Amino acid sequence: MESTHGVLRTWDVISLATVINLAGGGKSIRWLDASGDIQVGVARGLTDENACTMHEADVRDMFLRITTMGFADRYIPVMHAAKLVGDGALCAD
Repeated sequence: MESTHGVLRTWDVISLATVINLAGGGKSIRWLDASGDIQVGVARGLTDENACTMHEADVRDMFLRITTMGFADRYIPVMHAAKLVGDGALCAD
């Protein structure tokens, strides 16, 4: 099977592992949104953008499902969430 993704470096894997850990544990998280505002929510799992589980999918194609403090669900692409982790812009609360 060929990958459509680029090479994963050590820090990419560490950031992905952090996202997976946050999602699996239902952890409270904080992140900076595109406008630089701090957002708070609870990581609910890794899904597609419609909250469906993706058991056979490449984790890099999944979305981090977050329930915000306003009880709205947000879906952040896992690779974007991993980049935020690597940049220090997403972390456990």
